[in-house]
Amino acid sequence: MKNFDFSAITRTALVRIDTSIVLEILEKTPFFTDVLLEIIHDLNQREYTFSSQFQYQIKDRVILLLKKLALDMGIKNGAKYVLPRGITSYYIAAYCGCTRQSAIKILNHLEEEQLIRYKHCPIEIFDIQGLSNISLEIV
Repeated sequence: MKNFDFSAITRTALVRIDTSIVLEILEKTPFFTDVLLEIIHDLNQREYTFSSQFQYQIKDRVILLLKKLALDMGIKNGAKYVLPRGITSYYIAAYCGCTRQSAIKILNHLEEEQLIRYKHCPIEIFDIQGLSNISLEIV
């Protein structure tokens, strides 16, 4: 294995760039404009998804998150969806704006109902339709 020289990284400085320079670069380089617009669009969607969830009770936030994660990034294995390993009770609590204990309590309840299994990572969702059938309570 080769040795790498990280000296350039240790000497990097953060510099503020004038808005006019950035706009000039974007004007001359359409690729960067497209990338920037795509990033802004993605951030707007994430912000909307994140902020809109707070109209629901915590339990419903967790259920909505599990359904969204299953459909967006879950691996379908027969009738169940397997979420990536990084999706833990810590992640769920942080995303849903609740304590980890609250998230665990809700996950335990969903596991008792045999809708999911989360205690042995990764989280498995057995019945996405069952999660969809749980009524949502608006705050």
